[in-house]
Order: sequence, then C-alpha cells, then structure tokens
Amino acid sequence: MVTFLLLFFAHPVQAATSTVLAPGTQPLANEMALVTALTAVCGNHLRSDAELSDALETYEECDVVVNQSGFLVRRLLDRVESRTAPLTDSEKESVQEADLTILQSLGFDESEFDNVVTTEVGARDAVEGGTPRPTRYIASKTFVDRSFDGYSLIGSRVVVTRNAEGALVGINATWPAVETGAVLRVTDDALASVDDVPPDLVPGTVRQVQKIIVPVFDDQGVLVSGTVLTEVGYSVYRNEPKTKAVYLLDGVRVNPLSLED
Repeated sequence: MVTFLLLFFAHPVQAATSTVLAPGTQPLANEMALVTALTAVCGNHLRSDAELSDALETYEECDVVVNQSGFLVRRLLDRVESRTAPLTDSEKESVQEADLTILQSLGFDESEFDNVVTTEVGARDAVEGGTPRPTRYIASKTFVDRSFDGYSLIGSRVVVTRNAEGALVGINATWPAVETGAVLRVTDDALASVDDVPPDLVPGTVRQVQKIIVPVFDDQGVLVSGTVLTEVGYSVYRNEPKTKAVYLLDGVRVNPLSLED
C-alpha cells in the first residue's frame, strides 16, 4: 500500500486528451479485395469454404485462412534443403524489401509499419559428447509490428517467411481493421525513456519504455477505440532473454487486461 501511494504522488494524475485515428489502406477492410490480391502470391483462386467462423480460401499454390483479426497464408511448396552460409547484410535488406512490397500489395499501409526486423532461422546438429556440426540456415523471417502516431498497437503483427532458397512459404498476419475516426484516450505519464523510470517502480533492470494502445473492438473485430498506456519493460536477470512489464495510466499501475471500455 505504501509503494502505491509513493508511486501515485510521484506521478500525479494528468488530464486525458484524445487523438483520432486516420488509418490508411487495410487488408481486412475489404475481404474480397484481399482474396483477389492474393492471386499475385498464390496463383488462381479455386474456391471458398467456411470452417466454423473462419473462411478457407484455396488457391493453386496456397491455402489461406481469413478471420476477423487477420489471415494465414500457407504456400504449398516442396521441402528444400537448408543453406550452410547465412545471408549477407545486403541480402537481408533485399529480402526485407521484397517482403514489405508483398505486404503493401496486399493492402497493408507502410505508414503503420514499426519495428521491422528480418532474421534467419538456423539449427545445429550435435551428438552427445561430439562436436556440433556447422549451423544450417532453414528460413528467413521478416517481423513487422504496427503503430499509430508513435503508439504501438499491441497484438498486431505480421510475419513473412521464406525457405532456404528464398521462396515465399507463408504469411501470418494479425492486423485487425481500424475504424476511421477511432478515438484513443491518451495521458502523459511523464516517462519518455529508461532514465525517467523511478528506481522503485520495477524489481529489475529497465530495458525499454514505450507507449502502447490497448484496443477496444466491436463485434465485427474492428478497432473502434483504445487507451494509450506507458509500458515499462524490465528483466530480473542481466541476461534474461524475455522481458516483463508494468503498465501505467495517469501515473498509476494498471492491468491492461482489466481496463474498462
């Protein structure tokens, strides 16, 4: 209880402001347009089927599942061998550029792209007691997060996967449609960087501070409003690969899963 009061007085309540979203092109705004656009990636569209609440679209070269929040493309390709040499920096840049071009052709808006990273998936075989064999490179992946006005939209991400030969094998997108005019509640928690975080706020080492959007969806899965929180990521151990986080609204810690609409 004492810690809560100290935190409250250190960060007094700020007046909330509002920002109105003006989203650009969106892949789920028109499902039929998305189905048509996918022919450039997957070949001719063969048929549509319904599986429970999801739509299953079958193409010459792909199976695609479309739901309220996104879609999954599984390209039908024969398995290929892995590579022994990693991609060079220039090759990674080329892969990333090609992946982003595909996403834009499917209706994604480049202005919403955030934290774009292209990396490789590798594996090493080893026998107990023996020397590990050289790394095999199996695939590349381009990860794209989503943001509006500098606020990260939690839960939205698209991953583009290519095999060892560089052929597209899959797209996994969670990228819900956003209503034009959706209103976000924004407060200033006065934490702009890791240097602004009070030492007693988290029980570990502060890794990052960012503003995130906790979205509210209508019954069609469209984002209609949201609240902007300050997320403080931290780790308990120096080399901990995953970070934990606390969330602030008006300077007070909150649980983003229990916010009122």
